[in-house]
Amino acid sequence: METKNRQSFSSFCAELSCGLAHIRKSWSGYNPTIKRAVFTIWDDRLDKKRMRYEFGEAISTDGRFGAKELRKNIYSIISLGGDAFGIQCIAKDIQDSPRARKSFDQERVLSLRLTEERGKYVAYVLGEVSVLNVKIGFTNKIVPYPDAINDLDSDPPIGNLNPSRTAGTYSGFRRDPKIRAAVLKRAKGKCEFCGERGFALPDDAGYYVEAHHIIHLSKNGIDTMDNVIALCSNHHREAHYGLNAEALERSLLSMLRDSHGQK
Repeated sequence: METKNRQSFSSFCAELSCGLAHIRKSWSGYNPTIKRAVFTIWDDRLDKKRMRYEFGEAISTDGRFGAKELRKNIYSIISLGGDAFGIQCIAKDIQDSPRARKSFDQERVLSLRLTEERGKYVAYVLGEVSVLNVKIGFTNKIVPYPDAINDLDSDPPIGNLNPSRTAGTYSGFRRDPKIRAAVLKRAKGKCEFCGERGFALPDDAGYYVEAHHIIHLSKNGIDTMDNVIALCSNHHREAHYGLNAEALERSLLSMLRDSHGQK
């Protein structure tokens, strides 16, 4: 996340077509025409193990403008459908109420699934979408959110030749987490394309690299280790958004096949 922002939070929301109703008192914005909402997601309150975020009570006595608007916007997305995005924010002081933003991520937003659980409004993070893709309407270009790397069983998992779609406010694919974990273990913390070692993870969890489906699932790619490669962040982004993404795709396929002795 950036430490210094180039623009105000309100103008950033406006660029995402979800202008704030009140610049200083709004925590979220909603555009009923395109059914899109943006929400403040405080980084310290995001449960990154379950990728779950609690907004608070669905029925509340909190009469502050921001709180009422937040509940209204969440209800609109749940009842009417649409795209919900979270903007990750760092608070100046987590003890303050209301909080002030120290910084927020201007490069990507979190794709959210909103629901009500036991009287509370809750969001689950489905992945990340680049701000550029949101601006041009490619809101389904969701990539996995960086999360913890788990240990593997000794035997490689089989995977799934026909990944099933998941239902929600977006259309995506259900990935086998064991495939991702197996590929990351195979890579040993290095980009399998350029060989660059990722940054060190806390608690001796290894080095950070990202799993990438070379032929995208949306293009009938398979969810097996024959189609998934570990990449550094730069090459992962290039594979999705780069000018030479198609050429890179061919190189990655060739490299993966050669490394496994496939024809």
